Amino acid sequence: MISRVLAFLFFLLISCIPYLYSQHISYPVDENMAEHFLAIPSDNEINTLELSKEINHSGQTDWIRTFVFYPEKTRHGAFEENSVNTIKQLKNNLKLQLTHDSFYQEQNLLQPLADAPSVFKTFEANIALEGTPTDNTLAVSNGGIIVSAINSNIRYYNTSGTELFSKTFFDFLGDTNLKSKLYDPQVIYDSGADRFIFVLLHGSHSSTSRVIVCFSKTNNPLNGWYVYQFPVTTLSSVYAFKWFDFPKIGISNDDLFITGNIFKNDEGGFSESVIIQMTKSNGYQGKTLIWKLWNNLSDADGGKPFSICPVSYGKQGNYGPVFYLLSNKNAGNSNKIYLYEITNKLGSNPQLKSFSLTTNTYYLAGDAVQKRASQDIDPGLLDIGDCRIQNAFYQISNGEGIIHFVFHSEYNQTYNAINYNRLNLKTMKFSSKMFANASVDYAYPAVVSSSPENDPSKDVMIAFLFASATHFPGLAVVSCDDQMNFSNYVVLKNGLTNVNILSDENERWGDYTGICRKHNTSAPRIWISGAYGANISDNSVKPPVLKPYRYKNFIAEVADNQITEINEEIKPEDHTVNIYPNPVVKTFQLSFDVREAGMLEISLVQADGKFVTALFRDYVRQGKAIFSFNSLALKPGIYFVRISRENKQIMYEKMVVSD
Repeated sequence: MISRVLAFLFFLLISCIPYLYSQHISYPVDENMAEHFLAIPSDNEINTLELSKEINHSGQTDWIRTFVFYPEKTRHGAFEENSVNTIKQLKNNLKLQLTHDSFYQEQNLLQPLADAPSVFKTFEANIALEGTPTDNTLAVSNGGIIVSAINSNIRYYNTSGTELFSKTFFDFLGDTNLKSKLYDPQVIYDSGADRFIFVLLHGSHSSTSRVIVCFSKTNNPLNGWYVYQFPVTTLSSVYAFKWFDFPKIGISNDDLFITGNIFKNDEGGFSESVIIQMTKSNGYQGKTLIWKLWNNLSDADGGKPFSICPVSYGKQGNYGPVFYLLSNKNAGNSNKIYLYEITNKLGSNPQLKSFSLTTNTYYLAGDAVQKRASQDIDPGLLDIGDCRIQNAFYQISNGEGIIHFVFHSEYNQTYNAINYNRLNLKTMKFSSKMFANASVDYAYPAVVSSSPENDPSKDVMIAFLFASATHFPGLAVVSCDDQMNFSNYVVLKNGLTNVNILSDENERWGDYTGICRKHNTSAPRIWISGAYGANISDNSVKPPVLKPYRYKNFIAEVADNQITEINEEIKPEDHTVNIYPNPVVKTFQLSFDVREAGMLEISLVQADGKFVTALFRDYVRQGKAIFSFNSLALKPGIYFVRISRENKQIMYEKMVVSD
């Protein structure tokens, strides 16, 4: 009995090791290094919110039959919207003139020095029959489950591309009180807590506007979610005639941060940008949320920020208690980037500071031209929105905190290029570089770290959308190495046709591209989701109806070519695993020989290959390894124990669970 207790305690200890070593600290910014610094007053009011609903998944739903159609576009406002539209119209006219003058000659403007990414798995993803844009977002867990969402539905996949779950947002939430539009999804995997967080919006009027926050109950989203709803008037009573738009999410060691833009009802224009800070742990347990609203914000130059971008940690784990956010001038024609620092976790008297930093001047470009499927029909330009910061991550490199971030901005008078930046928080200086093409628009970039976990190098991969007079809308990726050398870009999915959903006006595009990193592999694997132009068959009616000139969605797994090439191939026949007892009644023991020390993952899959759960993920020493587990949460049936190293399967053994 004592030996069993000791074995159980040992298992708990080794299970906690990844999290003991996943906490990354960050240090407050030196206020003297910024050009301008502003401490933003706070009322320090702490609020609470009760659990709205538990989601318990019970079987699949044919989402096509329950689809709620929104053929209109999902519209986002902008700060200084008239100015943005005026600038784009001038540059659109110039771009169309250049196109008619046969100006187009595709030409990469940088000599590639970095290795191009290698593409591994690819598959078709979430389907949107109507509505635009797609708003692609995804996250992947260390256990190998992908949560992917677009502007109408959510799906889960395993890393082999097998679909595990699919529902519309309405079916997913199962709340009959939600009768307006559900849109703007954002999903993130919290590798420090081994949980998912999913955020989406409801309605675009103060009477219907809600921020909906979902915390996965376990590391497997199939086990359900805890759901909380923030009506916009719950956030603040001053929002009685306003609504919440364009959320972005980020996480620290302790807290979840949701940013958004507040607009006035009925096209009344932009009001302000806000930050919601809340304690994560209560959400993961389905308890009362503790939260705080940061509003009445100013940047360090005294202006109104717009579309504030949270900055999460870029590798395994999180950082804190300090948390960083960024904003820029969405209309361009500026050399300013604004850094925000929330100094502490909720409950420890956090303060908000703003810093004004100078970088290279960036400009707003025109909308994107797309290739015509028919010369008789003009599909319109693709709307690039503005040049707000799209996404960012924080990294500690050789003892210095680095924030990586991307947005699109003008190159070559009218075209959009990727504007990639590194901000050193010690020196408060930028390293910036643009990835551009002489006649192709690159837009809606998303950046992620591509260096191994313990490697301080600043290598990244950037996913983006592209289009031109000779390219239908497509999805691509490019690498940038430690020295800020770009590779050639790699096309993940070429568009098959132009997009023409909105008649007599420019087409929506973006509004963002999904990207995430699977952390527990020595050669990091990057997962990307984005949209491309295609025709769609609507199978919800008989006979099926072709819907032309729409968006389809695509998921791809990529990796650093150089790192991938030096990985040692491990053959399954080199190892065997013993399961005792088998069949399993209550507990079982795994034993096997570890030929070489390193990171191992033990997971359980069903007989049809569907992922069940991750049993163990950690560093294992060379020699005999013995693990004990219980099977109380498993239904009777046939399972397979899968043991992987560096994302390669090395052992696979059948296991039977008895009644």
